[in-house]
Amino acid sequence: MVLFDVNPGFNATQDLEFEAFQDEAMWDAASSNEWRQVRTVSLNKYPDQNRRTMKEVLVDLMLEGRYHSDTAPYQVSAFSALILMHGVVVQMWQRLQVSHAMLSITGSDFLGSSLMDSSMATLTRCDAFLKSTGDETEGLSSGSEENEETSLVFNCQAVLRIAYIRLFKTISPSTRISLISTDAAEMDEAIASFVTEDIDRSPQMLNAVTKCFEGLRIPVKLGTMLVRKTAAFRWSVEHAIAGWESALLVTKWIHSVEILSLNGDQPNVGEHKLLTLVRDVLEEAECDLGESFSLAAGAARTWGWFLQDVWIWGITPRMGAALELLAKAYETVGKANRRSSVAGSNRFNHTLFFLSKKLTYPSDLKLQEMIGQHHTQISSGGQFALMENVQLLKSLGSWDLVAVLLALVYLLRSQLRRKSNSSRAGTAQQVIQGKSDDSRDFVRVMDDNHKNCIIFFGSQTGTAEAYATRLAKEGKARFGLETMVANLEDYDYKNLDQLPSDKVAFFILSSYGEGEPTDNAAEFYNFITSDELSFKEGVSLAQLQYTAFGLGNKTYEHYNAVVKRVVSALDTLGASRVGYVGEGDDASGTTEEDFLTWKEDMWKALASQMDLTEVHSTYEPSYSIIEEETLTHECSEVYTGEPNKAHLCGELRAVHGPFDSHNPYIAPIASSRELFSVREESRRCIHVDVDINGSGLVYETGDHLAIWPSNANQEVDRLLQVLGLYEKRHQVVSVQTMDSISKVPFPTPTTYDTIMRYYLEICGPVSRQLLSELVPFAPNDAVKERIAEIGIDKDRFHQETHFSNIARLLQRLGDGSTWSKIPLSLLIESLPKLQHRFYSISSSPLVQPSTVSITVAIKSELISTRESQNPFCGVASNFLLALHHARIGESRASGFSYDVIGPRQKYGGGHVPIHLRHSSFKLPKDPLRPIIMIGPGTGVAPFRGFVQERAEMDYGSELDEKFTLITAFSRETTKKVYVQHKLKEAAAEVYGLLEQQAHVYVCGDASRMAKDVSHALAEIIAQGRNIGLSEAEAILKDMRAKNRYQEDVWA
Repeated sequence: MVLFDVNPGFNATQDLEFEAFQDEAMWDAASSNEWRQVRTVSLNKYPDQNRRTMKEVLVDLMLEGRYHSDTAPYQVSAFSALILMHGVVVQMWQRLQVSHAMLSITGSDFLGSSLMDSSMATLTRCDAFLKSTGDETEGLSSGSEENEETSLVFNCQAVLRIAYIRLFKTISPSTRISLISTDAAEMDEAIASFVTEDIDRSPQMLNAVTKCFEGLRIPVKLGTMLVRKTAAFRWSVEHAIAGWESALLVTKWIHSVEILSLNGDQPNVGEHKLLTLVRDVLEEAECDLGESFSLAAGAARTWGWFLQDVWIWGITPRMGAALELLAKAYETVGKANRRSSVAGSNRFNHTLFFLSKKLTYPSDLKLQEMIGQHHTQISSGGQFALMENVQLLKSLGSWDLVAVLLALVYLLRSQLRRKSNSSRAGTAQQVIQGKSDDSRDFVRVMDDNHKNCIIFFGSQTGTAEAYATRLAKEGKARFGLETMVANLEDYDYKNLDQLPSDKVAFFILSSYGEGEPTDNAAEFYNFITSDELSFKEGVSLAQLQYTAFGLGNKTYEHYNAVVKRVVSALDTLGASRVGYVGEGDDASGTTEEDFLTWKEDMWKALASQMDLTEVHSTYEPSYSIIEEETLTHECSEVYTGEPNKAHLCGELRAVHGPFDSHNPYIAPIASSRELFSVREESRRCIHVDVDINGSGLVYETGDHLAIWPSNANQEVDRLLQVLGLYEKRHQVVSVQTMDSISKVPFPTPTTYDTIMRYYLEICGPVSRQLLSELVPFAPNDAVKERIAEIGIDKDRFHQETHFSNIARLLQRLGDGSTWSKIPLSLLIESLPKLQHRFYSISSSPLVQPSTVSITVAIKSELISTRESQNPFCGVASNFLLALHHARIGESRASGFSYDVIGPRQKYGGGHVPIHLRHSSFKLPKDPLRPIIMIGPGTGVAPFRGFVQERAEMDYGSELDEKFTLITAFSRETTKKVYVQHKLKEAAAEVYGLLEQQAHVYVCGDASRMAKDVSHALAEIIAQGRNIGLSEAEAILKDMRAKNRYQEDVWA
């Protein structure tokens, strides 16, 4: 609670004091007298309970994260929270001033970047703190006007939005004031200036804009009538001001992204998702975007209506009127840009708009004339068409002309730089760009390109995507289907009901973890399994024909859960399934055979359903390969391993993000060390600390770190030699699709060496289908006959290909001959993309927020095959080991070597490309809840982070007496001792913890360990409760459903 004996003009960090009471009775006091009595008793009972200054409480909140839980050590009243949020606003503003001061003094923005990262983490903690205090909309829908706590929490959230805004130098205070000035001329000048100001598009800004947009989304969600009824009585003036400032930031950001999008700079994935949310909210608010199609104008107008309609404060009508004028300005600029963007294909990507400071609003005609007719452009010949209207030039001051000339110099230099780069570069960039509404309409795309079969994939490691590609290729070759492969995250699903019955959809869906969808399929999965979904014309899929195959692992309890749930949803909605649902099992190693069996049966069913006739055909490449004679691998436009255009050209997105599965962060390795004192080549383990300071990446305990590896030098050389490409490994090639809507799976132009080293999974197992497809390209008839026989004999195929990658297999089956006839297109079609590998994070952000730790077991052993012993080495683990050796200046005595300095030496000095993946493998919210952690080998990795986090809690000094470590050594005695044996030995203690509602965490091998642990726990419960084993297993199943039993396991 806050003490009220403060003088006017108090020092917010010293004079204002807080008391944190331990006695819950204080919160139940019915009167002030009763409260004082309980308070006196509480102070006597807890003599160590001291008053704390606001500065001390802010340190707890912002730095130590004491309140980052809904079970904080002591409660905080809503009014206290409101005071604290005002303190946070001041702190954010001060941080901005410090970073700008240091930038002006040192010329380096290192401090600013560090402050921004820590500030974002601070604001995230503040957000969690407020959510633990009370939900933002809780109680507002009840219509009750008595709940002051709810109102205060609601206003706290508004003040927190202001804190996000204060982190950025986006809108000057004078502009904010001038925009609501009573002086019309001053207001006009402010609007003209505001519309043309630049705005940051960093991941941190996107985070802030997303947070601020809640200020509009929530009242729309609540409904106009309820807001009108409650706001005047329960929402504060600070809430109105927060709404005003949020509206300025959000609409300005949307406007900037819209204009850049019109001129060719498409939004990234995160930006596209936010824009989609904005459109959905505006539609819910029944906002008519009119002919302008400006989301910025729609958001400004809707926000203005709320400000004018529901608040009683005198200032808010002026805010609403200003937003209406801004909406008109956004529309006018958008129309002018839209017109100029379609005026000719030679128009430059960026257009600068110069508004005269003498502009009088709201003169739409004048604004349109100035923006639509007098903008800077560059023609195809590089000549400037510079503001044809001489009168406009005369109206500009001398500083305006200087700005124009500087801008023209910048534009010309940028244009020349762009011309120096190949227009073919970066086809993979298309994958990560946002799409227009039309390009996300898969039915329209199919119609426009005359397709009758679409194959959707949900893939985490690339296998499902590879299967989708193979099906598309086979469907066209065998049955003449016009196929297209579709990434689920690239399209909308509301028009599934529009796919006609003479076309068919395939769903190739992977499940991972506890029956979870892959990252690119999550949105579709949530949509199709929702209880409240609707399509373009209702809720029926009666005319949809589909077939489905799932990829999973039987060692997981929820085996192939994603495809099963999706199929159930489609069937319930009336869709017609062709054939049975195929299921591939990775646990038994039969995924490929399961797929081959399913697709043969599926093709028969589909041929019958769609009256298809199988035709004999020869191989037709899906990609054309052009050797570029005018380019070398040293040319700046040639990809030498860069994942996308941003990394090739050094664009901001490569430096500032957002970083995800399409765009890695090149992170410095802070430290690395081997964990085993005795080095054995077959048994090694390293600890790696990766520095994410300044990246904007934020992780939580239990998350995963993705490593982007490269293939080993020896395997790259082997494959190039067997294909006859070794001598021309650095030859530049351009790879282009033969189909207008297909995509090359990696950026181009590139080189043969780069394709094998960075872009294709050349060390994985070979499929029986690929071996059969290689028959026509065998080096001689004897080899052709041999591999044809192997391809049709499942058992012999597995014997011949056991632990052999494509290069080793071709070497052995071809008796050393060169396979120079194999089209590169066939390998690109058949081999998956080189995938990033995930490792459980073994650190806690409470202890090391800027460093991510992982524990890596090095996979390296000799495998006996039919004719020899082949080294079997994990791609990513050995890549990390090579980076470790490079860091400490040590060469590896044996095993594989890697190009650790990366493309154009961008990994030099110990860097590695990474991104983060969030996980549901989390500690219980209650820090006092017991936990049981079971992790053989590197399965201990996430538990290191768990222990760090609990040690950082208030009772960290008691950790030694509350922490018990039980070890199982399976290699030190003749009798194998595993974790399940140790569980049974400690059965009484384990059962006691389970009865105290302990949470169980299992990490490690899924094939045997996880099952054995589950069985051991069931036996312990059965014995403890004197019940049957089946009843005990039902208890464990219920624990899983309630997230009290979690697994982070792998096959």
